[in-house]
Amino acid sequence: MRSLYLAAFASLYACGSDQPFKPVRNVIALSSYLEQNVALEARPHLAEFLEYCKTAGRAQKQLCLSNLNKLSGISLKQGVLWESRPDVIGYCAFGEQNNDREIVLRGDVFDQDSIAFKTLVWHELGHCLLDLDHNDDGLVHFMNSNLPQEYNVVLQWSYLVKEIFTTRAEDSQLTLTLVD
Repeated sequence: MRSLYLAAFASLYACGSDQPFKPVRNVIALSSYLEQNVALEARPHLAEFLEYCKTAGRAQKQLCLSNLNKLSGISLKQGVLWESRPDVIGYCAFGEQNNDREIVLRGDVFDQDSIAFKTLVWHELGHCLLDLDHNDDGLVHFMNSNLPQEYNVVLQWSYLVKEIFTTRAEDSQLTLTLVD
């Protein structure tokens, strides 16, 4: 699994000093990570999701970025994902002890430039990066087990983003980004 942050955590000491040497982390650029690990159609949605992670409260931001290091990628598959559950159109797979994660989406259900596809990506990112469960309380949420209708997502975008991120951003900053 690739990690966004690769680090060696050896306890090294500088000559003549009792202060430990702090190694520099090798950071992989987000653009490289996206290119190598994320299906082209999902890249703008993950990038936007991460921008909103930055506006979230401190604990949620840390959770999101920490879990991003565990996300091995986002892939699209054609056809049924699970024979026993043919209605499943996406999932976040958790590895041993949640140390690695992967998102798999059906690429043949929605037009990949649609709000429905973006909602599916955000839903699975909610599971993988924010550790959220389904929310079926009768209201519209990204985390509904059945995706909300596109017009509800468009009309309630600001609310949906605030609700999933508990963001500190102002309403005017929360706009729906449509992919051309």
